[in-house]
Amino acid sequence: MSKDQDIPKHAGKYILEKINKIGMPQAALAERMGRPLKSINEIIKGKVRVTLDTALQLKRVLNIDVDEILKADIEYHKYQTLQKENEELSKHSEWVKQFPLSEMRKFSWIKKSRKGYENVREVLKFFGVATKEQWEKTYRDDNYKSVAFRISLARSPKAFNIATWIRHGDKAAENITAPQYDVELFKHYIDVLRSIACKQPKDYDKQIKSICLEAGVKVVLSPYLKNTGISGAARWIGNNPVIQMSDRYKSNGHFWFSFFHEVGHILLHGKKDIFIDSSSRKDDLQVVIDDSKEEEADNFSSNLLIPKKLFKSFLIQEDFSENAVRNFAKKIRIHEGIVAGRIQRELGRYNILNDLIIKLEIEADKI
Repeated sequence: MSKDQDIPKHAGKYILEKINKIGMPQAALAERMGRPLKSINEIIKGKVRVTLDTALQLKRVLNIDVDEILKADIEYHKYQTLQKENEELSKHSEWVKQFPLSEMRKFSWIKKSRKGYENVREVLKFFGVATKEQWEKTYRDDNYKSVAFRISLARSPKAFNIATWIRHGDKAAENITAPQYDVELFKHYIDVLRSIACKQPKDYDKQIKSICLEAGVKVVLSPYLKNTGISGAARWIGNNPVIQMSDRYKSNGHFWFSFFHEVGHILLHGKKDIFIDSSSRKDDLQVVIDDSKEEEADNFSSNLLIPKKLFKSFLIQEDFSENAVRNFAKKIRIHEGIVAGRIQRELGRYNILNDLIIKLEIEADKI
């Protein structure tokens, strides 16, 4: 198909074909319609839109179908507008390459295309913003107070990846209908959630989603994206808190520590902040992080899973055999893999106790 064949025929061509067929000059058409000749000429050349009033007049004068002529006008001008938009979007073809496009396509978040302007259009659609400039304002402008994204990634070398991961959580949360948040009920369910961490059932993810949702807390699961360093995040969207988890390390010890870290943020801290849990944190992410709040969330998670005093007493014994770890885990009623992971981090010895740690796979939420 040629380029000309791809271009829709504008309404003026239909009018021209009709008057040529019956031998009516444009001047005669203008006279019969009570319009200036210049006006009729511009309509025929496609320079002026066909309004409903014009279509009705054409129906009376030339017996042209109203719906057909209006549809032709819309299709032609839609094509022209899209062509102009493609040219504008093409200017940002290099900019869009900074996003994790291959991963976004892998997870079906955007459609695959070799055309730069299509990639730009898909990414803007994913983020729900109209222009590249608005994306920059929302995610990277320190002076722009966005209601959609409450931290600035202006100085972060990983801004595009971080924003993409968080946006997936936003979109997944939009698909969840939740009751009003009940803080007392959520506190009541903490022990239930801990018991799931202890038993580590195969459907652990479905169970924590269901239990948290009863209290009005949305839990969303997102695949880990390269170059983000993010394990989890906590924030409020509307009237409900949202906990977003990744499968960065794929171990039960790390997952549950991160999960209860985010729970801590929800219970201990305000609604206005976004909390990002990453081993990279300040130096690498270059996002504004409140160290005191992060420490509070760390302590909440650590003490909930493994009471500080009991863990300290265990470390003093310096017996880190698998049997000792199993017995200690049984004593405090938590999964042995969580204890093993904690010991590894505490001692900096990641080559021990790996047989006790369970590898986790999460089923990421579809959007």
